Amino acid sequence: MKKIRLFALVILLVPVGVLISQNKPQQSVVVTAVEVPVRVFDGTEFVAGLAKEDFEVYENGIKQEITGFEAVSRTIAPAAIALPDRPARTPRPRNFVLIFNVFDYTDQIGEAIDYFFKTVFAPGDRLVVLAEDKFFDLESSRNADALAAGIKEALIKYKKISGFEIWQSFHYLEGRAENLAAALTGSKATDYPTQDLFQAISQFCENYKTAWQEYRRRLLDMNLDLYRVVIRKLDRWDGEKWAICFQQRDLFPRLKSQGRLDTEIRNLLSGQIEPGMQARARFVQTRLDELNLSFDITDSLPAEQIRTLFAEANITFHVLIMKSLSRPAANYSRDLELRDVHADYEDVLRRISRSSGGLTAFSNSVLETLQKASVKEDKYYLLVYQPQDRAGEKERTIEVRVRREGVDVVSLKKFVGVKPPAIAISGLESRPKTIAFNIGNYVHIFKDGKDLGRATVRITIFDDKSVKVFDEAKTLDLTQKTIYVSLNLKQLQAGDHFVIIEAVDIISGEKDVLSGAVVF
Repeated sequence: MKKIRLFALVILLVPVGVLISQNKPQQSVVVTAVEVPVRVFDGTEFVAGLAKEDFEVYENGIKQEITGFEAVSRTIAPAAIALPDRPARTPRPRNFVLIFNVFDYTDQIGEAIDYFFKTVFAPGDRLVVLAEDKFFDLESSRNADALAAGIKEALIKYKKISGFEIWQSFHYLEGRAENLAAALTGSKATDYPTQDLFQAISQFCENYKTAWQEYRRRLLDMNLDLYRVVIRKLDRWDGEKWAICFQQRDLFPRLKSQGRLDTEIRNLLSGQIEPGMQARARFVQTRLDELNLSFDITDSLPAEQIRTLFAEANITFHVLIMKSLSRPAANYSRDLELRDVHADYEDVLRRISRSSGGLTAFSNSVLETLQKASVKEDKYYLLVYQPQDRAGEKERTIEVRVRREGVDVVSLKKFVGVKPPAIAISGLESRPKTIAFNIGNYVHIFKDGKDLGRATVRITIFDDKSVKVFDEAKTLDLTQKTIYVSLNLKQLQAGDHFVIIEAVDIISGEKDVLSGAVVF
């Protein structure tokens, strides 16, 4: 295994486009059969009792003969907690993605994590964790207690970091609100132009909208590219695939209804008599309305694209929704209050969950809802056909039709026979002032008589106070099947740290993330 001293490398200045255009390794692959999972709904109900004759499958517009058909019913629950009226099932490979969209970590979330690893997760299962805009694999060989502790530690660390940023946004907006209120009342000098109160309100709306858009970008927008990477990783794994989303309603500061600033703004806008001032008041009211409309994010979320991704990979998506209990800032601000902002976001998740056969539940008893998700039946039909053109490299567009009026059909839409490998980070270890890890499973191309891969590696490290103390990226030339990377960190203080490692395969575009606690 070749060793690399990461940040002592000389980077070869070879254009990425040149690398990608080289011949890729030749693989002789033949597709003998394509499996197409199909879920059929009438409203919110799964349509049961359909037969093979009720379906038609088309590949690239050409009707295919269905050679295999099966009605499938499955649950997460392993044999130890199987439904009492059903026989114990033969153990099968299972793959999980745990998604944590949580505003603040709670003991209830911790209890659910412990339950998952002690009762649901079994030896041989594989796992990916997605938190905020990061995902990472966990070593499945570790015992259940270590896996649970690792996830809880990561969540606590993430929430300290993002929570600090959110409170910064709150205090920034509180300061802008205080300045505007002072300008409107003339109580003290401000940095708003007190001679033009309409302009002051417009500027406040602009500041507010900028802060909201940044918050939304970091915590609310669904990162479609990230979901693609995670789902492609699961799609390569054999066995059943399950996603469990822990969705906590995020909070964002909004003007208090009937609060001091809200009252002052309404009094100013409604108290204008002169026509010119009335026109300006209407303009400012339009700016306020635009700000309020920006809080509706439903139409901007890629719900249908993500729903298609889960359907194509046949991943059952459970959503466990809970309220955030952290609202201390609302106790002292005269102008702002923290409000839930996830009502529209949750509707998107519900649609994804329903179409994949999953459960959506709203309760702060997270353990109880996780137990319900574990025994929720996911029903679907599995269709099999043998393509006429069996070359594995060909991308196939698939359409499934059902001889039933007024139903919603959710199914695999694309099939690609050969997929690039997913780059993988493993073996993270720490020693005094040093961390080391392996990078493998990346795409090689043949160039100048050598097999060569390229990857960008980014390492971010936080200290025990959640302060970022290291953040650096390098592009590496990869010449061995597995590369051992060692990084000297002499400049860091000794103690507990939290590290996030990201590796992007430049040739395939695949990405992997590994994170964990380390001690220097």
